[in-house]
Amino acid sequence: MKSRSSMGLVALMTASLLFASGAAMAVTDAAKAPHPEKAKPAAAAKLVDINSASKDDLKKLPGITDADADKIVAGRPYLSKYFLVSDKVISEALFHSIKKQIIAQQPPHKKPAPKAKQ
Repeated sequence: MKSRSSMGLVALMTASLLFASGAAMAVTDAAKAPHPEKAKPAAAAKLVDINSASKDDLKKLPGITDADADKIVAGRPYLSKYFLVSDKVISEALFHSIKKQIIAQQPPHKKPAPKAKQ
């Protein structure tokens, strides 16, 4: 007959092995999961730039009509996509339905030309 301490030791070792194997499976599953950082560039590529998109590209956004696209183009450039609402280009409800699909990129800053020496 085994003593209580040896049975407790066997139970502790068994529990440790089960825990270790479960942790190893969790690590393996985590390694297989896609990383959100890797998925972001693909999502960013789908954004419509309200400062440079064509009227046809703007009309592909849900809820944007011909008139909305014309107003967006006429109001360019926008410092931020939020100016579509503050400048009353589109309604706030329409903005909230498309805000995750649009961006207002700014052109790169140009260095001023050096002044000619006189």
